[in-house]
Amino acid sequence: MFKDATVVMMLGMGTVFLVLLALLVLMTLGGKLAQWLMRPKAAAATAGGAVSVPPTTPAVSSGDHAEVAAAVAAIRRRAQRDGKGAV
Repeated sequence: MFKDATVVMMLGMGTVFLVLLALLVLMTLGGKLAQWLMRPKAAAATAGGAVSVPPTTPAVSSGDHAEVAAAVAAIRRRAQRDGKGAV
């Protein structure tokens, strides 16, 4: 009986191991496929032969700065009200 239980346990653990291994392989392949599909299109070369690279962060409008400043002020006001001091 102990031998049968051990065999069943090993089969179960082996099945879990294989499923996790397959999941790892599929996720790795999916990541590589996503990188391949999302790669930037070839940029046109400039007159000097350099390749122009688009900025990595979008431009920030002045309205965004006002929203961030308002959020920081509200957090500080609440921290002072709750007695936690200045943040």
